[in-house]
Amino acid sequence: MRGITLPAISEESAKCIDCHKKQSPAIYEQWGTSKHFRANVGCYECHKAEEKDLDAMLHEGKLIATIVSPRDCNRCHERETAEFIASHHSKGTRILGSLDNTLAEVVEGNYAFKAPAFPRGNSAAAVSGCWQCHGSEVKVLENGKLDPAT
Repeated sequence: MRGITLPAISEESAKCIDCHKKQSPAIYEQWGTSKHFRANVGCYECHKAEEKDLDAMLHEGKLIATIVSPRDCNRCHERETAEFIASHHSKGTRILGSLDNTLAEVVEGNYAFKAPAFPRGNSAAAVSGCWQCHGSEVKVLENGKLDPAT
């Protein structure tokens, strides 16, 4: 019986892995328990970006995207991406700025949740409810690292 030969980890991903293993072990551990790890698919293959991408940022000399979107997944997973795009869940970000969002954040009106990222406060119901599926803002600091409060 012939075995399956996995591709080698790319040079770009090997550099990511070496750094993240030391600097952010939780990210490394999360990847280490994933199917991508078991298939030798590293960080750069999913996070690489192009200059025209709105979420592109220069990180350690490489253009990357912090958030991996379905468009990024489509590079390897065309069928799954098509299924997702046809689903109700792909429309989730449309709720931001909608009446539902207004009801959750404005009408509920509780701005007692204060944190470094929300010094004027925010609705705990929105943060622990709506945003869990419908997203939140990811802030990148001037040094290229992510704001841990986001």
